[in-house]
Amino acid sequence: MSVRNLNSKDTILVNIAPKKTAGRMWDRLQRSRIVIYAYDVLNKLCYGYDAPVKFQRLYWDPGAITLDGRSSFKRIYAVTPAEISNVIAGGDWDLSARRLEKLLKFAISKEKVVSGKTWHEVGEYTYMRKDIARKGTSHGCSTEKDLDRRYSILDDLIEEVSATRRLRPHSEVVQGAFREAGGIGVLISRDGEM
Repeated sequence: MSVRNLNSKDTILVNIAPKKTAGRMWDRLQRSRIVIYAYDVLNKLCYGYDAPVKFQRLYWDPGAITLDGRSSFKRIYAVTPAEISNVIAGGDWDLSARRLEKLLKFAISKEKVVSGKTWHEVGEYTYMRKDIARKGTSHGCSTEKDLDRRYSILDDLIEEVSATRRLRPHSEVVQGAFREAGGIGVLISRDGEM
C-alpha cells in the first residue's frame, strides 16, 4: 500500500535544486520520515507486532484485485487512498466500491494489453482528452505531449512486465524512494476484497 510520492520527489529534487532550497526539502523529508516512524510504532502498539508499517511492500495476486474504491473513499475521508497508507478506516466506503470490470478505464487498458493495439486505437487518448477538458489535468497530463510521454512509459512498463513476468517494486524503480511510497496502492474491504 502506498501514498503520494512526496519522499522520492523530494530526494530527486535535492540533487538538482539550489543548495538553500535543497536543504529545506531535505529537512521536510526527514520530518516526514519521523512522522511515518511514529505511525509505525502506533500501529504496532494498537494492532500488534505483525501490523504492517507505512509504505510496506505487500505481495498479492493481481488477479485478486476486483474493486475500485478510490472515489467512494475520497467522498468520505476527503483524501485519496494514494495520500495515505496503512490506515484502518471505518465507515461504509467499501460498500459503494465499483467492480473493475465495469470501469471504462479498466476495459480500455485490458484491451490494450490483450490485443496489442495502440492507446489511440483502444480509445485511451479520447478518454484522457475528455477528462483533461473537464478537469484541466488528468494523471499529471494536460497536453498531447504529456499524453505521449505517459503512454510511452506505460508501453515500456507493459513490455517489461510481459518479458519478465514481474512488476518491480517502486523502491527499485525510483532512486531515493522511501519504502514503497508512490507505488501501487490497494484498498482492502471489510470482507477482504481488494
